Amino acid sequence: MGNDPKVLAYHQAGYAVAALALGYRCYSLAIEDGGKAVCDEPAEHALSLLIASFIAEAKQIGETDIWRDEDDRVRAADLALWIARGDLDTASALLSTVTERTKARIEEHWSQIETIANALAEKGRLSGDEILTLVGKE
Repeated sequence: MGNDPKVLAYHQAGYAVAALALGYRCYSLAIEDGGKAVCDEPAEHALSLLIASFIAEAKQIGETDIWRDEDDRVRAADLALWIARGDLDTASALLSTVTERTKARIEEHWSQIETIANALAEKGRLSGDEILTLVGKE
């Protein structure tokens, strides 16, 4: 993840929209100090939220490889292994399946990601209520 505030905003917006699409509340987003999203999520959906942020960021900058950062790839792989209880084949299949489903979710909700990312880039921080207002889920 780069240091460009706009890119960070898209990264965080992807996370928030994926959380909302999965039915979870997002309490806040920030781009300072490298970015932070605070959302409810069970372990089963955490992988989707992690992947969503990278897909949104890659789409915004026109990159085809969502795993540009080795640390991000390791985090996703570790989480998939944890969910799969250490089974490598299951973890690999899980990563593939979740990535494809998440790409579709990002495409479906791209306008919301843009709305949130633009507001976040402008303000630097958004509350959960502001996020809900921006996506029309007051």
